[in-house]
Amino acid sequence: MNQIKSININKLLLDVDNPRFPTPAENQRDAIEKLLELQYDRLYRLAKDIALRGLDPSENILVYPSQEEDGFFVVAEGNRRVTALKLLLLPKMAPNEKVKKAFEKLKLTQRNDIKVIDNCALFDDDEYSHWVSLKHTGQNNGIGRVEWTAPEKARHLARMGKQSFGNQLFTFMELNSEYYKRILEKKKIIRITNISRLFGDLKVRDYFNIQNINGLLYCFQPYDRFAEQLEKILSVMIEEDEKGKPYFTVNRIRSQVDRVTFMHEQKITESKLTLRKPWRLIDERPALSEEEIQSKPYNEDNMGDKNKDHNSHGVDSDIENKNNNNKESNTNFSEGNDDNKFNNVKGNQGKNTTPPKANRNNLIPSYVKLNFRGNKKCSRIFTELKSHLSFDTTPNAISILLRIFIDLSVSYFIEDKKISSKDNHRNPGLHDKVIFCAHYLRDNKKITGSECTAVITYSSQITKANGSLQQYVHNPHLILSKEAVNTEWDNFETLLTLMWS
Repeated sequence: MNQIKSININKLLLDVDNPRFPTPAENQRDAIEKLLELQYDRLYRLAKDIALRGLDPSENILVYPSQEEDGFFVVAEGNRRVTALKLLLLPKMAPNEKVKKAFEKLKLTQRNDIKVIDNCALFDDDEYSHWVSLKHTGQNNGIGRVEWTAPEKARHLARMGKQSFGNQLFTFMELNSEYYKRILEKKKIIRITNISRLFGDLKVRDYFNIQNINGLLYCFQPYDRFAEQLEKILSVMIEEDEKGKPYFTVNRIRSQVDRVTFMHEQKITESKLTLRKPWRLIDERPALSEEEIQSKPYNEDNMGDKNKDHNSHGVDSDIENKNNNNKESNTNFSEGNDDNKFNNVKGNQGKNTTPPKANRNNLIPSYVKLNFRGNKKCSRIFTELKSHLSFDTTPNAISILLRIFIDLSVSYFIEDKKISSKDNHRNPGLHDKVIFCAHYLRDNKKITGSECTAVITYSSQITKANGSLQQYVHNPHLILSKEAVNTEWDNFETLLTLMWS
């Protein structure tokens, strides 16, 4: 049984056997010191919030009578809150001068000292352990606290007047649910944090002709064209491997260089013509007047007074950073086909003709799609190289796996197509296997003679015993560069794509 009581803060004892402690605390001061050592920053922020707003009325402090000290109560749940209150009430309890001074300053901001906690749930048995366990051991199939998903958190922030970029994009998709039916069916795969990261970048917004005005996204390109461009990137984000896991991870768009590379890979380009009046992403499809629909060439004046743009999300400001944008990054990419109609777009399918950037952070460009026909090992290596490994953290693993992937791919193709060697007196090396595969594809009209020659010529430089692919594995003195390794993939991409098509 339990009852709600008001208990003086001085009568509350911290749990010396708190599960947060690696070893039990010796006494109350030691318990405070241990808690501060474990999470001082979090505890300080909690105390700051309590000083400003008071205790959370939706959370009780769970206590039970102390068996060692009459009239005192041990805190079963709420040790962090009680510690914060004790230090706010008496900063000299802090274990060192730094913490003491920090809480003395915090105490000055508190309107009223909290000496009595009104929402203590006092238990006379061990029933409290059930509630403590539920709170700290996860969702427990719905019995415990079920945390909001990212879209649910975003919707909550939106209702509180904090509309995230990701949530605005999801709202746009839901307003056009028929068009994005395939995307929305797999929306759990798309992390709203990735959408927010992508559109939080000023350069990405420029590619989409989007401006951030007071935290809301306005688009200056035609509605249908924007929908088509957005569908291209979302289609990549919902691709899954054989186990149903998404290929797309945050590594694909972690840095600004990565995000720009991703835009290039999906052929996302700025519209050369912009609307006289923008439309807002979270609104129904606008019914623009004839004058508003008329477009004019893009220039700074079209985009309104950017010097009045204020960003409430903590992302790059469209005003402050616009002049720093490197517009040369997309001068070599075509405008794309504006003749595609909104209801007929199928996404970015087929081979990408835009050369991938050599300094990209992921080896395999996002547009590459292969069919491994049940070959689990090649499929898993492909997934790692495309999604899980980046040059920032695993450059050596990427280079070694590239060599393995090429070797396994050509070996499988030779076996699958029953390609025989003319010289049966020796085992073919990797370069020999590449030649067999290239000749087979040429003879079967899958590649031209010049493409075949190009693959073989490049292979002779990197797959032989003294070539770079072999040296990555065996030479401890060879330092690789991501530009070189990416170029190696680029030169083999046609061959690998055709073998796994």
